Amino acid sequence: MKLFCSIIGADGAAFPVGMRETDDTVGDLKDTIRAKKINDLVNIDADKMRLFLARKDDEWMTTSDTPDDSWLQNELDATKLIEDAFKFDLGKRVVHVLARLPAEVEAEAALAQRKRDWDELVV
Repeated sequence: MKLFCSIIGADGAAFPVGMRETDDTVGDLKDTIRAKKINDLVNIDADKMRLFLARKDDEWMTTSDTPDDSWLQNELDATKLIEDAFKFDLGKRVVHVLARLPAEVEAEAALAQRKRDWDELVV
């Protein structure tokens, strides 16, 4: 199963992760997200991330939506199997998972992203 994820406070771009529906858990999804985005999450343990279904009013979030608190309604339990957490039609060209970092890390990530953006402008 391919899921698209976005990290709140990071660069905001959605990225795909591949998961096995019947064997993997939401905890495994956290590990996969961390491994995929190791540069953004270098000092963050996977279990410190909070994952949310990027879904409200029976609709998936799109890449043009802003991931504000209104999207953080359905937190995913780390022990839940992927097949149980994602029983919905996954749709196309949508974001399925929002990752929220610990508050102090979210602020640091936003600052680091601004620095990277600035460095790109200077070069």
